[in-house]
Amino acid sequence: MQATQHNGLFSPISAAQFLREEFPEVPVWTALRFRSGPEGVAMSRIASGRYEASGRIGSWTWTRIPCNLPPIVLFNGELDNQSQYGGWLGMIRVTHADGRSFMLFSYYNNEGKVCHHYLASTDDWRLLRTFLKAVVAKFDRRSPNVASIYMMNAQDIDIDCRKEETIFLQDNMADDILGQVDAFFAGRKMFERLGAPYRRGFLFAGDPGNGKTMMIRKIVRRAHQKYKAYAISLSITNDLTHQMLQTMFDMAQAKAPSVLLIEDLESIMVETQVTRSAFLGMLDGMSSSDGILVVCTTNNPEKIDPALAHRPSRFDRVWTFPVPDAALRFAYLKHYYPQMPESLLERVSRKTANWSFAYLNELRTTTAILAIRDGSDTVTEPHLQKGQALLGEQFDAGIKNHAVPASPSNVGFNASCG
Repeated sequence: MQATQHNGLFSPISAAQFLREEFPEVPVWTALRFRSGPEGVAMSRIASGRYEASGRIGSWTWTRIPCNLPPIVLFNGELDNQSQYGGWLGMIRVTHADGRSFMLFSYYNNEGKVCHHYLASTDDWRLLRTFLKAVVAKFDRRSPNVASIYMMNAQDIDIDCRKEETIFLQDNMADDILGQVDAFFAGRKMFERLGAPYRRGFLFAGDPGNGKTMMIRKIVRRAHQKYKAYAISLSITNDLTHQMLQTMFDMAQAKAPSVLLIEDLESIMVETQVTRSAFLGMLDGMSSSDGILVVCTTNNPEKIDPALAHRPSRFDRVWTFPVPDAALRFAYLKHYYPQMPESLLERVSRKTANWSFAYLNELRTTTAILAIRDGSDTVTEPHLQKGQALLGEQFDAGIKNHAVPASPSNVGFNASCG
């Protein structure tokens, strides 16, 4: 029988119809869906190397089976030889050492994505779970040196745990936050003795560029290295639905201990399809979940629903990340310019009032560019002074309704070659 014509994109139903024509002897197909997480990543790597007809996964072997689709290997466009293959398409048969076997079909879904949906020629969940555990054991990329943030609707983010970032916050705030993280993940028995729900919620508030995201990275590193906790997040987009958000909450619960991350919290009920009642219901539902640390950020705390920010059962601790004061700016400059006279650093710290850490980071980049242009291998006092003056002009122009500076900058796109 000739297979039904298709455009190469399948829904689970149309994929099953295609397979019924290709393999009419199979009575039932089980749909499997993986949005992210270690299982999804591992499944995408089963047959994703240079085209091979067979392979081994623990006690299992797999072999490609011809079907009415061309053999395709996906290349993700990256030059890193360790991660250049991005998934696989087609049909394979997987067989356990004891003889049990089933077929597994990977296809483009109707969103044009691959390795999110599969069909298996069995409804034996124990068999599928046994195979999935073997796949994760072989391909799970987690290591002590890499903390992964599994994104539900975007590319996963890997954080190098060997590159610890220096963060500058007031009044030992970083130590307080990390201490809360340690107390939570190490304190399960204490929570149980007290009869308290074993979950916590943190809210980071403040203008952009003052350390919220960097603090999240430090939490993810700490939770991964000390407690082997998963980190799960998603991007806030206008097509974000209640179901997608619920999937993230469900995954955080299934993978506990876990850190559930939501940045730009104020946008969820404004820029997405998620309703206020649905989101509040999901947060309240976390009260019965064990081992989940929820960390959210907001650039506009005044826009946060009071039902979120002022109810401890949803966010137990709220920290504000302010623009650095003169003492913090001086500490930052002293850390990155230890060779500079303190008198100069004090003057620069005074002249950078109201600058965020993002602006101070740009000062480091600007001074480095100035040094390179001068043929110097070190940043000198004139470079720091000039860099501050250039960025100060840009900062002041931004305050004045984002006007363009009167004189062109001598760095960046306006830099001359002469």
